[in-house]
Amino acid sequence: MNLPEIQPDKVNLFVIKDGAFLDNRKTQQILQWLNVKEKARYERFRFEKDKRLFLLARGLLRYSLSGYLKILPEQIEFYENNFGKPFLKHDSSLDFNLSHSGGVAVLAISKGGYIGVDIEQATSQRAHNDIAANFFTPEECALIRQYPEERQHEVFFQLWTLKEAYIKARGKGLSIPLDSFSFALNSYNIAIKFHVMKSRDPDDWWFKLLRVYDDFMIGVAKHKEKKSNYSAYLL
Repeated sequence: MNLPEIQPDKVNLFVIKDGAFLDNRKTQQILQWLNVKEKARYERFRFEKDKRLFLLARGLLRYSLSGYLKILPEQIEFYENNFGKPFLKHDSSLDFNLSHSGGVAVLAISKGGYIGVDIEQATSQRAHNDIAANFFTPEECALIRQYPEERQHEVFFQLWTLKEAYIKARGKGLSIPLDSFSFALNSYNIAIKFHVMKSRDPDDWWFKLLRVYDDFMIGVAKHKEKKSNYSAYLL
């Protein structure tokens, strides 16, 4: 794969679906790339489908980063902050984030700002009204109810992936309450509003929603220096 150039104002998204991609040869190759911690995580999965998805995601991550760093996939080293967000030891200017769901993995890579990405299978039968009532703001719950019932689960997943992407970009996990900020959605813009962190500037952030493979929703959050855009690559 010829990797596209990384520009400071651009997010590169790489999306891969398992299908028949992971044959035995590729599985063994990716396992050789993993470090001790990654192999331990792999072995903890009980079900084969979860092992395959983990390998798919880690293979995508190491293969892509090795192309940008010009080193072998097994030579890539990570470190984590106190909340478990991984960073590269090799290049502090390069930020990345990884997410996977239902046999699909997505990798976001950027420069010039922290990045977060989340993918969810939007057809899964979650009790979205109950989850929204427990974790979303009143404004977001009202936004969901504005839509016809058949579309409410889609709006729920749009908000959920955006919120997950934002806290992943911040690198502090669920120490940031999901109801401490909210999103407003329209056809032209995605806006964030901070309810607790009043000093934060909403204009410092760029967000994107996209749908792939019909029923997968991807939310992207990037702390930006200037106007951002993205390119998505289905592998």
